[in-house]
Amino acid sequence: MKTVFTVCLIFMGFSLVFAQEDSVEVGNPSSVMRRLIDQLATQAETDSDEKFLSVEIDGLVIDETKTKAGYDFYDLFMKIWEAPASVQNYSMSIVEKPYRLRTTLIEVNVNDNLVYNAVLQPRYDIIQAYAEQAVSQCLSYLNNLEEMERQLQSEDQQGTGIY
Repeated sequence: MKTVFTVCLIFMGFSLVFAQEDSVEVGNPSSVMRRLIDQLATQAETDSDEKFLSVEIDGLVIDETKTKAGYDFYDLFMKIWEAPASVQNYSMSIVEKPYRLRTTLIEVNVNDNLVYNAVLQPRYDIIQAYAEQAVSQCLSYLNNLEEMERQLQSEDQQGTGIY
């Protein structure tokens, strides 16, 4: 992937140099290309690979509801939900599964871990109460997860590699 990115940068830089012929002294196209390759090689050495690979979508909430009651739950959940600022690298999914008669089973998963589930009835006040409970459960789960990750990164938990 890095080589494809480098090749794209080379061609973009090559076209930019020839587009700005009045400001850049252009001689032999092969010497211009060699200069661009040298500049990109030195820049690639200074940039780390993590910079290019760290594109992520944090806080993605996926709606997998099927009925009006499920959509109402999702809508109320999203109106109440406010993502914690310190927590990163998580995704949530709200899944609705058919259950008995007019009820459905609603599940809220964080990073594919079940955090909250309830049997959802088609009454708006009950759906609102369940959405509030789900939001508080998810916030608690994410805060606990962040605290555990922070504790695992502390100096007490990091070893020297010597057994």
